[in-house]
Amino acid sequence: MFLHRRCARSVTVPGAASTTRDYSLAQVPVVGGQFQVKMGHSYIVVAQVATKTAPLYAYAAPAGVQPGPAVASMVSIGTNRWAIQTTITRAMGRYKNWTLGVKANGVLHDIPVTIVN
Repeated sequence: MFLHRRCARSVTVPGAASTTRDYSLAQVPVVGGQFQVKMGHSYIVVAQVATKTAPLYAYAAPAGVQPGPAVASMVSIGTNRWAIQTTITRAMGRYKNWTLGVKANGVLHDIPVTIVN
């Protein structure tokens, strides 16, 4: 599986952030740090993280709003690799920039996306 990787912002407490390179969308181009997605298309969110429990996918939110809640369990696709499918719905066309989220080991990791034509 071909993956584009970029830094995802990890938030543990308000104002505290770190970066990681282990949260991405499979086979999606990155421009200006944003994954380029299309409405009506489905994508695979991939997390590469050591954890005993499955990371949780957090529902997308418009850019600047924290994604969540984190309720959908990701599926193991290999050692320390997890995945879940998400769809960019037509209703999301109201905003151009969105943030997807993955919560792993108690930390929410943001994955920024831009809807393109």
